[in-house]
Amino acid sequence: MGKKHLLFLILISVVFLTGCTLFGVPSITPPHNGGDDDGTSVDPSPGYGSLVGTVYHAGSSEAKLQSGQVEIDGRTVPIKNGTYEIHNLPNGTYTMRVTKQWYKPAEIQVVVQGSTIQDVEMIPDLTFNELDLFARLVHAESQGEIEIGQIAVAATVLNRVLHPDYPNSITGVIYEVTVVNGIKYYQYEPVLNGRINLPAGQVAKDAVKYALAGTDPTYGATGFFAHRLVPQYNSSGKRAWVWEQWDKDPYKIRIGNHSFFR
Repeated sequence: MGKKHLLFLILISVVFLTGCTLFGVPSITPPHNGGDDDGTSVDPSPGYGSLVGTVYHAGSSEAKLQSGQVEIDGRTVPIKNGTYEIHNLPNGTYTMRVTKQWYKPAEIQVVVQGSTIQDVEMIPDLTFNELDLFARLVHAESQGEIEIGQIAVAATVLNRVLHPDYPNSITGVIYEVTVVNGIKYYQYEPVLNGRINLPAGQVAKDAVKYALAGTDPTYGATGFFAHRLVPQYNSSGKRAWVWEQWDKDPYKIRIGNHSFFR
């Protein structure tokens, strides 16, 4: 065999073994059917699809869930800003499970075929009476405030339920009464003066939906007060405890006519 033929065979062998390109022809990489664990990569082949959608409070598509998770085919992805995305799913039929605090788990049969959209309505895991009481408190405490101000008040109630220093239910938090030196102190003035019994307005009802869905303009506050109405000092010159709490809170959140504290 001549030297020229031998050299040519050697070059061909190198190209074949290393995957290098020759004369401008790109090498071919075999398709990869796997996906990233976070479910955000592009679907790699026609046999695979994606599942995306919006998750919202039942009957109120604008109240999108700000957190929660979707489970499907052994994978779990988070709900972010009301949406979820799952990629690299083999085309087929699945049962997806959606969970979020304050809501009943939802299980849905879904057929994935290429790019598939599946929106989900979530039903609150609260009774009608609990929802009504919650909305009436928000109405009584923040009637006349802008919507975000009423959402903020609703969020503080939920934050208390989750805090170990308070009752672990919405009803318990609203009706909590503490006794100091034989004196009863209601946590919410409307419970004491009876305004809690007034019907809730639509803004308050919507505020409850947004708060349950995860909107919290207060970033975790557990209390609030009307800073224009509550004197900073009592008759004996002692600073009011709510103002002391406000002083300790580094965030200094004020929304409308309310100041919020942790």
